[in-house]
Amino acid sequence: MNFVPTLPNGKSLKSNSMEWVTLMFNRRPFLEDWARLFKLLEEGKLKSAIAKELPILEAARANALLESGKFIGNIVLPAPELL
Repeated sequence: MNFVPTLPNGKSLKSNSMEWVTLMFNRRPFLEDWARLFKLLEEGKLKSAIAKELPILEAARANALLESGKFIGNIVLPAPELL
C-alpha cells in the first residue's frame, strides 16, 4: 500500500522515499508553526473551543461524545490526582 500525503491545497505530495524521509524528519517547519501558535495564544488572538470538561475517569463517556459528532469543540479531561 502506498501512502501519498495530501497537502492543505488538495494537491498530492509525490516524492521518492528519501525525499519523504527528509520531509518527515525536518522539524523546523513544525517548530516555526508552534512558535507562531503560542504567540497568537499569548496575544489573545486565538481561543480554544472547549465544549465540555469531564473527569479523567469518564474518558469512555468523553470518547462516546466525540464520536457522536453532535457538538463542536474539544473535551478536556483534567486529572488533578496525577499532578
